[in-house]
Amino acid sequence: MNKSKRKTQMNTCLRNALNTIYYSSGITQEKLAEKLGISPRACSALQNGKYGFSAFSVVVLFSLLPVPERILLLNKLCAIILNPDEEAA
Repeated sequence: MNKSKRKTQMNTCLRNALNTIYYSSGITQEKLAEKLGISPRACSALQNGKYGFSAFSVVVLFSLLPVPERILLLNKLCAIILNPDEEAA
């Protein structure tokens, strides 16, 4: 798997986690954007896959997830990075 495909898969995993937080916690997009240190418009673009995640937003995203979801997301991201020839589940 090439670098571009891995990056796309990682962004998809992160976007899914972000959307899980947004839809399951009842947090407003404005509050979520504030926590991520971005504008609500940029938050919407992240959620829709139009922007990639910064290192800061990834760290904040992890801090917002409950521990079991953090572990699942970390496992998925590690699988993408460490097993470049396999598709991530």
